[in-house]
Amino acid sequence: MVLGTHTGIDQWATPLATVERLADVVRGRGVVIREGCRVVDIETDGNRVQRVVTQDGGVAAAKVVNAAGAWVRDLGELNGVRLPVSPRKRQVFVLERPPDVPADSVFILEEEDDFYCKTRAEGLIMVCGQPPGETLDPVVEWGYLDDALSRTERRIPAARSMPIIGAWAGIRPVSPDGRPFLGPAPDLEGYYVAGGFGGQGFTQGPLGGRLVAELITTGRPSLDLTPYRADRAPAVPRSR
Repeated sequence: MVLGTHTGIDQWATPLATVERLADVVRGRGVVIREGCRVVDIETDGNRVQRVVTQDGGVAAAKVVNAAGAWVRDLGELNGVRLPVSPRKRQVFVLERPPDVPADSVFILEEEDDFYCKTRAEGLIMVCGQPPGETLDPVVEWGYLDDALSRTERRIPAARSMPIIGAWAGIRPVSPDGRPFLGPAPDLEGYYVAGGFGGQGFTQGPLGGRLVAELITTGRPSLDLTPYRADRAPAVPRSR
């Protein structure tokens, strides 16, 4: 270990519960949320957005934000908006927490190997393994479990003997340079992008959403979005 920090007041949140609470808030303000409603087209009049077409019908819209996560590239392609965002799978395995490991144990990160582990309410979480290539299939690949256990037991020896109590896989929308795409799409008025956050969407997404909302409503976001332009050509390869 080169460097480590720890504080007993680190904050954490459950993504699903957080999204549900946010949804409750915006519904209370009159926002209509349609779930399980796939977008099949975004109609335009020349170079201006006019209407979003879904599998259940259409919605008139002069402004559209493509915040489709792992599907942001596919959605952009419907209108010729090129977004080099790759859907990449990550594996998560959960062990029963060893008795000698406190519930507020440190967050262990090996960035060079794309691995981390941390105790949470649900147990000892190990995140390890990014299969090569692109996929939208969230099926767990158990072949990465032994690698995750080997890395974890170097710091927590008891981990190897603990039972597996859960596992899942998620799809990360990864950009070539590790930065999200935020802002208007070139040559298509009313079309905005907020995507490519990689594994940081839960933490960076709220700020990205606020900046794009400021851009749409006032034309002046509170931060310079030039490094995140949707029409930039990122060329620095990243594994995450």
